Amino acid sequence: RECYVGSHFVLSFFSWPVMFLFVLGFPLVCFFVVLYARKTGLEKMENFERFGSLYTGLKRSSFWFRLTSLLINIIVAAETVFKFAFVWQLLLNMLLFLINLVAIIMLLPYMRKIVNMLFVLAGFMRAIYLLVLVASVRDEHPLIFDALIS
Repeated sequence: RECYVGSHFVLSFFSWPVMFLFVLGFPLVCFFVVLYARKTGLEKMENFERFGSLYTGLKRSSFWFRLTSLLINIIVAAETVFKFAFVWQLLLNMLLFLINLVAIIMLLPYMRKIVNMLFVLAGFMRAIYLLVLVASVRDEHPLIFDALIS
């Protein structure tokens, strides 16, 4: 079937708002919930039981970091679902990889050094994944490969 024709067009009126609300709404709601918990006391047992999974292990000044990571993961998931052109997938992944890795290295948002190092390691694993993608471009799209390498 063609996209946005017939029943697909009608369903898009429902699916796009839901996807938008989930992709932007969920992280924003989580951010404001943690902001509220921060104002009323992150250490309070009531807040910790209700919202602790959103900020446990993070430095007090980096309470927002896990929500940013969640947003990045949702963007990556959306990018794979919507099947953007390969070049845009690659560029988006590279950009998100750099933002995440630089943020972790500069901020060291987690209280435990080992957790920061694990996230840096995960960032380097993503770099390997991106290199594999770039290598796969070489045969299918030689001009893109040349542009990425130069």
